[in-house]
Amino acid sequence: MFIAEITPKNLRGGLTTVHELMICSGASFAFVVGTVVTWRTLALTGVVPCFILLLGLLCIPESPRWLAKMGHEKEFEAALQRLCGKDANISEEAAEIQVLIPTLTIHEYT
Repeated sequence: MFIAEITPKNLRGGLTTVHELMICSGASFAFVVGTVVTWRTLALTGVVPCFILLLGLLCIPESPRWLAKMGHEKEFEAALQRLCGKDANISEEAAEIQVLIPTLTIHEYT
């Protein structure tokens, strides 16, 4: 869901497809490796990517669409600028997101 929210619309389908492909490839790889190594070794090797992803969570910004939906205008623009690049013009994409906010199905959490 996060990948679909932060990627530009021209890359959205491809990146979400690659994400799902990597999940399926990882499961298949673990199945094949599991026939050669013990279950403890397999479990320990599975911890490494999880730890790397956990550290990566500290670096990712909030979803601009979620911030816009919650009414956090300054944070919305800052997150969008961070995702698009420091020198990118975000006015067109920001306006498009603002128009689509009423149609977003993001659940509001309190």
